[in-house]
Amino acid sequence: MLNLLLSSLDLRISTVGCGVTFAILAVSACASVPDHPEPPGAEAAIIGSYEGHFAFDSERFRSTLQLRSAGPGRVAGAFRVSDPIEIEGVASGVVIDDLLRIKITWRSLDGCDGTIEGILSIADRGREIDGPVSVADCGEPVAGRMSFSRSDRRPD
Repeated sequence: MLNLLLSSLDLRISTVGCGVTFAILAVSACASVPDHPEPPGAEAAIIGSYEGHFAFDSERFRSTLQLRSAGPGRVAGAFRVSDPIEIEGVASGVVIDDLLRIKITWRSLDGCDGTIEGILSIADRGREIDGPVSVADCGEPVAGRMSFSRSDRRPD
């Protein structure tokens, strides 16, 4: 009789233990599911197509920049200068708060690897991107500036 009572008590304790464990797991699973989706990453503000100017050596060149998300806080895309020189480059960057650290690389007609690097300010919720850059192509780096306005929210 005592054995029957003890085995019945063990069953109740283990059932209560399983129930408590299940309740804890259920509550923690529900607590980890957000009521609303996560806000977009920092890069979301500057996703899209931009038109503007790229200036260095006292010359100003009409340019375009297309940016798409490349992961949380990161962007990638294409950069193009059309007249009077032709440059088609690959852009990559990191967005932190209202700053874009950008790097653009390309291969010049002379066979040199060109780079543009800088930290650009993001203004008006991503509508404007502007700032100083360093430009290197077959020679010593020179100071430059990029200034863009968004033309489309979708990168081409």
